[in-house]
Parts: sequence; structure tokens; C-alpha cells
Amino acid sequence: MNDSTTNEPTNHYSPRAGLVALGLKITRLGLLTPIQNLVKITQKTLKYSPFHKLVTAFVAMMAGAGGLVEINKLVRADPALFQAFGLPGCPDR
Repeated sequence: MNDSTTNEPTNHYSPRAGLVALGLKITRLGLLTPIQNLVKITQKTLKYSPFHKLVTAFVAMMAGAGGLVEINKLVRADPALFQAFGLPGCPDR
């Protein structure tokens, strides 16, 4: 049966489970809130705010990315990872 016919939640399995746990703890403690409140970047927001883009870059670095070009490979491919850090989605690099 597919997920549309059942009421079961969709599970995401992450190869970076330790980083997901760290992301959940950081989010629950609100450690990124001062950055969101104090850092103001004048940039047009279409879908993701500059804060979301900063957090995505931070997550990519923690996941072992050598550069921002690897965001799609490491972060976007792992929905549990960006959701653990409170991101609504994964911005493009």
C-alpha cells in the first residue's frame, strides 16, 4: 500500500543520524535564534530567507561538504537532516 491510502506517517531514514540528533537538540535549545534575530542580510526573499540559506550552508559543512556546490548531494537528498534543523525545505546553492 502506498502512503496516500494509509494514515501512517512517512519515515525518513538518514545516513547522518548523529547529525540529525544534533540538529534536533540545536533547534530545541534555540541556539540559532540569536543569529536569526541579529543578523540581517538585505536580500530579496523568494522562497527561502537568508537565514534559511545560512543554516543550510552550516548543515552542509557539518555533513562534510567541501563547498556549497555539494548542498544538493548532501543536504537536499536527506530530508530528515534539513527538517531536524527546522528548515522548511532545502534552498539551492
